[in-house]
Amino acid sequence: MQLSKDKSFRFAFLNNEAHPVGRLMLQRLCSGGYRPQMIVEERSSFAARKTAAYVKCLTNEEMPLSCRAIADRFAIPLYVVENVNGPDCQDALRRGEITIVILGNTRIIKPEMLALLGDGCFNVHPGLLPRVRGAFPQCWSILQDEPIGCTCHFVDVGVDTGPIINRKTVPVFREDNLERIVARTMFASADLMLATLQNLQQLTANAEPQIGSEGTTFPWPSHDKIEAARIKLALGEYCHFAPSLDA
Repeated sequence: MQLSKDKSFRFAFLNNEAHPVGRLMLQRLCSGGYRPQMIVEERSSFAARKTAAYVKCLTNEEMPLSCRAIADRFAIPLYVVENVNGPDCQDALRRGEITIVILGNTRIIKPEMLALLGDGCFNVHPGLLPRVRGAFPQCWSILQDEPIGCTCHFVDVGVDTGPIINRKTVPVFREDNLERIVARTMFASADLMLATLQNLQQLTANAEPQIGSEGTTFPWPSHDKIEAARIKLALGEYCHFAPSLDA
């Protein structure tokens, strides 16, 4: 898959309402000169659960502006929908002649939504694809002794299986707990999406198809699995620690 040559694109930004990774990404994109034609937030119990799990990973000083505040600052229309896959969102994309969707944090995008987009849908997965797909990859990366990082990829009908566009490794220090790792990955995801848009034509032209057998798609980890990751970090048993921050 490749972005159409010499074609100006109109993109929409989708996010679960108030989710901090989307807010960080949107703020970074707009400040970097990449303003979407519209912002769409999902207001639902699903979105609220996803948001609550990540908000606690950031300090008050790190918390980004709300999507509403960003929309007002940069004069971008903002729509609130019950489901980003629903007809209200689809109608908004059609009216806006949107050719690209960029995801902050959302539910899985359905094929009928993807079919509306001439130039595709982009996501940043907070794990290094193809090795660690699925939910809470930071936790699974620790448990599986995989490096931490994030991956910008085309969204296809699978779960984190679309062609890889760009990657960024995220350091893990012995001083870190799980929340600090999640926070660092959120900031890295925002940086990676901006860097990707700055070189979008070349990066999409060289997108790397994934082979399904190269990785594992993990479910949301149980409480016991999350605690096991915390203990592994605390005991210094994770295999990919970077040099100490105090070194």
